[in-house]
Amino acid sequence: MTPEEARLNLDATTLRPQDTAEEARALAGSDIELGNWEGKRRQFDEQIASAMADVPVPDDLRARLQKLEHAASERPAARRRLDVWLSTIAALAVVVVGAVVLWQDVSSKRSMPEWQRQSLALVREIDSGSVQLDHFSSNLDEIRSRLVKQQQPVPAGLPKGVEAMASLGCKSVQVGPRQVTVVCFEIMPGKEAHLVVVNNAQGGLPGAPPLHRPEFVERDGWNVARWSDGGQCYFIATRAPRSALEKLFALVTP
Repeated sequence: MTPEEARLNLDATTLRPQDTAEEARALAGSDIELGNWEGKRRQFDEQIASAMADVPVPDDLRARLQKLEHAASERPAARRRLDVWLSTIAALAVVVVGAVVLWQDVSSKRSMPEWQRQSLALVREIDSGSVQLDHFSSNLDEIRSRLVKQQQPVPAGLPKGVEAMASLGCKSVQVGPRQVTVVCFEIMPGKEAHLVVVNNAQGGLPGAPPLHRPEFVERDGWNVARWSDGGQCYFIATRAPRSALEKLFALVTP
């Protein structure tokens, strides 16, 4: 079962957990982003269900509906045609809105592969403080030495702008089938940048970023730069302005 298939299953059973597929439940427990989404969706559905339960149902509701149905059948033909047109327009509006949302969702998935979405979810957890770093250090070389000893992905050959940032610490974690390293920096006063490193010497990483050329995207208030050097794939996520991110690659003047 893929994460998207699990999301569909969880979406359909938020208020009926007994009907949730075991595989979807297990994936939500191991996938940070999917688990966070499932929790928020369940909470939202429970709030809606609770609010609906508090709405009083009139005792004469059935009689009212039957009266409205009878009145509609006695309307002039022109009025009934207008009602049909209005109903059709409303239905088309729902379809259009749904298509736009679906296109945006598909576009988002196409431009950010699964390993990047999961890594960005991890970055959010680190940035919020709900996930702690494994090691704190202001010395990037010391961080690299530690990662080498632990046989974790080591950021090498970074752009000069990235090397110049003050490091804060690092964390290594399994994302899908691969180990990733996150190194945190201070990109500007009060703003952090989180560098994600994934080994890809043998290739095969889905959606590998451009070679030696940063590609910039924005996701949910995060500015992201992603690139690769052949042996490793990188992306930096930050809440700082995109201009601050571009400076790391000497694309804009300080």
